[in-house]
Amino acid sequence: MKTLETNRAAKGTAGAARTVRMAALAVLMSATLAACGGNDDPAPPPAPAPPPAAAIPASATASVAGLLAFVSSLLGTPESTAEPLVVGDITLPTSDTTEPNASL
Repeated sequence: MKTLETNRAAKGTAGAARTVRMAALAVLMSATLAACGGNDDPAPPPAPAPPPAAAIPASATASVAGLLAFVSSLLGTPESTAEPLVVGDITLPTSDTTEPNASL
């Protein structure tokens, strides 16, 4: 009978040691995951909204002369300072009687 009791005692000690190892492993894994928690840096501010784009004036769509005046004003603006031009669904004016302008 002593052999049976000795076996049970040995199994109990091994089981307790295994429980302690598993608990230590669980604590170690929890600490590792907690260390990966995140970043303490503040979030970067959102990007500023782009300025509103320029639109084609109504005078440029009313007549060929208005369109030529508008295009001439665009040609005098440096590209680095010009606002984007929203073209959209406009219909440019045409004329069968106006002579071509060679100055453009």
